[in-house]
Amino acid sequence: MPLTRLVESQATKTGTYTVTPTDSIVLANGTFTVYLYAASGDIGRVQTIRNIGSGSVTVQANGAELIDGSNTKALAAGEAVRLTCDGTRWWTLSTSSLNANNATYLNGKTEGNLNVNSALTSNNSTYAFGKSEGALNANSANTANAATFLAGNTVTTNSTALYVGANVVVNASALFVGNSTVNVALTSSALFVNGNTGSANQVLTSNGSAIAWANGGTGGGASVTVSANTPASANSGDLWWDSDDGQLRIYYADGTSNAWVDAATSAAVAIAPNTALTIASLYTGQLGGGVQALSTASAQNADVALNANCTILNVTLTGSDGPWITGLAGGVDGRIVAVHNSHATYTLKFASDSANSTAANRIYTPGTELWLGPRRTYIFFYDTAAARWRVLN
Repeated sequence: MPLTRLVESQATKTGTYTVTPTDSIVLANGTFTVYLYAASGDIGRVQTIRNIGSGSVTVQANGAELIDGSNTKALAAGEAVRLTCDGTRWWTLSTSSLNANNATYLNGKTEGNLNVNSALTSNNSTYAFGKSEGALNANSANTANAATFLAGNTVTTNSTALYVGANVVVNASALFVGNSTVNVALTSSALFVNGNTGSANQVLTSNGSAIAWANGGTGGGASVTVSANTPASANSGDLWWDSDDGQLRIYYADGTSNAWVDAATSAAVAIAPNTALTIASLYTGQLGGGVQALSTASAQNADVALNANCTILNVTLTGSDGPWITGLAGGVDGRIVAVHNSHATYTLKFASDSANSTAANRIYTPGTELWLGPRRTYIFFYDTAAARWRVLN
């Protein structure tokens, strides 16, 4: 009797499909659901479904029927399931995958192929470049114990570190760049060069062939603060421009004491009481000697206009005690003007940054106001950067 070749029926589907009793094998390509037919009355029937695509295929039993206790079974890309029916539910006979649970597949070879191939051995390790375990163990550049080795000793990975050549080491805590005497290590908190992180304010320098820590020099890395208030913290060499009195200061540390000291000072001119306007002779060449008279009875004197050649403003008070000057018009960068109170008993006042005068004509004083006593003098200079007059003495 001639032998009859048994051929199982096969159907390839790309969308939602309900299996029929005549489908022995269903090949699913895509992401969709494959529904099983009713298990009732089909004892012993075997059904195979495989995901041949890259999507996700769901196999779902009919109605409330189950597959191994669940209504559905998921097939990832490359997975297949072979089911049998007991008349009321479905049971898994076997599953398979291109990414097998207990096997390694390389270049299309199964685990069995690898075990019989001397060039590709698959036990508890993975070996590359056609070398067997014996060949790797015998080669000092390629030892196979608890590590994976690629291309000789160019890249070496073990349980604690990754080695690239002999110069770069990456482990769980740091990146090392150097040779057997490691030169540079970068951790999560610091940069180590030649085994240390350097001292405060040091910088990295290079001589063309090596790098090292070196002092940054006086003021290296210094910060600059512009504020009317003393900086909360400072390092030696930091600069502070006191915007309240127009003074530049530097933070100086001599090893025993730390303090802000004036980086530049303005020469003070002493004016004795009751000197009147004979002070003009003190400013010859510095102030120029141009005297402008201002006679006022007003309580508020805003935007007082200065003549182009005025270097001394002689104020005569004809009203009550304590009138105000809130601004001087005619300020240019570096201009110096002396304001003299010629009254024998009245006090002249200056308001700080008063809104009664135009912004560019206002005066900055150390406090909210500045009092000029009888027959006394204040010297002002104009600060273009701040667009305000400031007091020198």
